[in-house]
Amino acid sequence: MHCDFVSLRYDVQNGVGNVLGECVHLLRYLGLKFKIIPGNTKWNRWNWREELWSSVKHLRPAVTLFPDHDEKFGAEWWDGEIDTFIQCAAVKSLFTYEMATVDGRHVLPYPAAPHCKAFKWDSGISFQPYHGYAIPNYPGVDKFESCYSAASKMWHYCSFTKSMEANKQLHK
Repeated sequence: MHCDFVSLRYDVQNGVGNVLGECVHLLRYLGLKFKIIPGNTKWNRWNWREELWSSVKHLRPAVTLFPDHDEKFGAEWWDGEIDTFIQCAAVKSLFTYEMATVDGRHVLPYPAAPHCKAFKWDSGISFQPYHGYAIPNYPGVDKFESCYSAASKMWHYCSFTKSMEANKQLHK
């Protein structure tokens, strides 16, 4: 797997400065090209997604990986499933969720519905208007058409501790 570019949106109102510094340090250490997008709009995920996509679409990436700040692709994705997705005809990959917790407690998967966390490049992709489920709009393709259902899970850390679970913001 090769990564050409990382685009990172940083919330200047709520972000923790040393986290941004550590991310920049890691990206430089890995020798990756990157762009930091400072954001100050509160809870506006459709605009966040559009900002991030706009920062990389000119690169025409074969596949864009689009996890949220508290999500991680499962090991199976990196162990070959990403190649299956790249070779298939589908343009969007939908993932179901597994909840990560610090104490091993059971938490119902959130979100309950699969979300798009990887997609293939097309010149007309946009997140406007936003229809939910992190699914980008492709010209002439219905939201749930041309979707690959990933066998691997997206690990979600929004309930890692009980206090994080109590503060999570629910959305579709």
